[in-house]
Amino acid sequence: MLTTTPVLALPEPGKPYMVYTDASGIGLGCVLMQEGRVIAYASRQWQGSERNRPTHDLELGAVIFALKIWRSYLLGETVQVFTDHKSLQHIFTQPMMNARQTRWEPLGLEAVDQADLLSRIRVAQQSDQSLLDARVTGSEYEVSANGTILVRGRVCVPKDVELRHQILGEAHASKFSIHPGATKMYHDLKRYYHWVGMKRDVADWVAKCNTCALVKAEHQVPGGLLQSLPIPEWKWDRITMDFVVGLPVSRTFDAIWVIVDRLTKSTFLGHQEDRWSCCLG
Repeated sequence: MLTTTPVLALPEPGKPYMVYTDASGIGLGCVLMQEGRVIAYASRQWQGSERNRPTHDLELGAVIFALKIWRSYLLGETVQVFTDHKSLQHIFTQPMMNARQTRWEPLGLEAVDQADLLSRIRVAQQSDQSLLDARVTGSEYEVSANGTILVRGRVCVPKDVELRHQILGEAHASKFSIHPGATKMYHDLKRYYHWVGMKRDVADWVAKCNTCALVKAEHQVPGGLLQSLPIPEWKWDRITMDFVVGLPVSRTFDAIWVIVDRLTKSTFLGHQEDRWSCCLG
């Protein structure tokens, strides 16, 4: 009965979350809660060699599992993680970590980085006088419970180049975004952030990305295999020609008609008026 639909509550953005995790030799379980109400449950069994891990890695694996599956709820929010394994308090500050813990470290600290970014935005907003003035005169501005200035529910990013570059970098090159194009990146960002000129900044950022330039997909029909031209049997049997135009006028001539024999590479140069080159070409 505890996991039936009427018991579960809908998450409310802006309110703190609590994540409870536990692990055993068989599997793991976790609960996402908010103000004493259950938002979601999750569990799974250990597979293969996972059962051979030490206890602290099993407990840490349960925490990482919860943070990954509920990432969309937890990013940018205040989160408390509760576990019955006290040594996990110091897992990321210990002098030596094994390879598995090193791989898990970015996942465990990502929510902290996002929260730090939002706090930096909040501090920078208070030093942006133009934003503070617009907040007074603009009806679309509002202030969230934690003091962040919002525009129609989106975080208003002040005129701070470093902050905007950090947001653009995370949206384009993080391990979850995988270098989206300018259009998709803009639509993803504008759901959460707002600043004047965002679309132009996104287009410039994507255009300057070296990785995107190296692996840019080709959208035109392939040219096919190159074919060599047949070799002529006699000289002057097949020729190529072109015009050199835009030369200084000399005796009314300002262009050169260049004719090259494809077999012997013999060249004929004839003076020509530029106005006739388009007709002959």
